Amino acid sequence: MECDTVHSSIECKLKGREITLPRQYALISKEARKKPFPYEVHYLTHNFTNFATKDLWLYDSIPPGRNKTDSTITDLRVIQYCPDGIILYKCNFNDDLQEMSRHPKKSPECCFSKTIQR
Repeated sequence: MECDTVHSSIECKLKGREITLPRQYALISKEARKKPFPYEVHYLTHNFTNFATKDLWLYDSIPPGRNKTDSTITDLRVIQYCPDGIILYKCNFNDDLQEMSRHPKKSPECCFSKTIQR
């Protein structure tokens, strides 16, 4: 397979070299093939959101019910978060997804505007 030959050629170039920075992997990957052209290396960027701060939380808690007879958080088997802030859940794997009765404190768009750039 083509991807195996790419990995193999990069591994051969890495043999016997000491790597101290991730940037060096990109340079070695470019050097791994000369003809017909060097491999292309794309640098990725990441945005991190710090969800430890409570002002970003959409929910204070996520129990599926409000009464003592309703399901508790330990009964949940599946939780699905939707982009619009709705939480769907299942208490049994064979059940259909149900909408959680809780509604978000604020719109989800405001919560993702405070991303941390690293």
